[in-house]
Amino acid sequence: MGQIACNVANDYFDFKQGADKEDRVGFARPLATGALSVRQVKKVLYITVVLTAIVGIIALCLNFSWWILGLGIAIMIAIFAYSTGPFPLAYHGLGDVAVFLFYGLAATMGSYYYLCGSLSWDAIILATCMGLASVNILIVNNYRDVEEDRRANKRTIAVIYGKELLPLLYRTNTVLIPILCLAFYRPIWNFLIMMIFFLYEIRLSSQLRETKGKDLDNLLKRTSQGVLLLAIVLIAIILIHLRY
Repeated sequence: MGQIACNVANDYFDFKQGADKEDRVGFARPLATGALSVRQVKKVLYITVVLTAIVGIIALCLNFSWWILGLGIAIMIAIFAYSTGPFPLAYHGLGDVAVFLFYGLAATMGSYYYLCGSLSWDAIILATCMGLASVNILIVNNYRDVEEDRRANKRTIAVIYGKELLPLLYRTNTVLIPILCLAFYRPIWNFLIMMIFFLYEIRLSSQLRETKGKDLDNLLKRTSQGVLLLAIVLIAIILIHLRY
């Protein structure tokens, strides 16, 4: 629910701050196209935030921990801090950091800690891998939207350092993930299974520099599917470890 609330908040505040307009290159957004009114999206935002809070409260009632409570509060703050407030993270080149921390470390390590009551190096490595893969989604998004973001004074990494840097970052993340996975369990098996994800992502990274306009939407979609593929690959690695 937290991710849904964050996405709704990002759509709402990007529109309010002029980052999303009718002539945007990417996927159509309901506010920019007029499919939904500002009032309707604001209502959806309130509902998703409340539902996120309810889910968090239920989780705390089932397994209370001050650590989990602090993480929940941080997530609620991040929903808004990503794209609004006195220092919106996405507008100051920190969107990638926020995605890595919350979609990678917080989501994976938080779930592990909630279920197991402790953390391990394996959990940290897995969380790092998921975080890097999630950042690749934002890299493609910002590569596509660089001109719109520049006009709206949204200072993403692409705006600050130039979009030419983003394909390199994408490929670096893709290379780091299998390297990290060699650090635990059975390295050879890990490498062979991880090659499925690596070959998929490295091909996308080579296409990023050459893809333009609306075609980047398809690349963004396939990068998102790559996160699911990575999750499946990591689950397979863990199951093999448990089996043998």
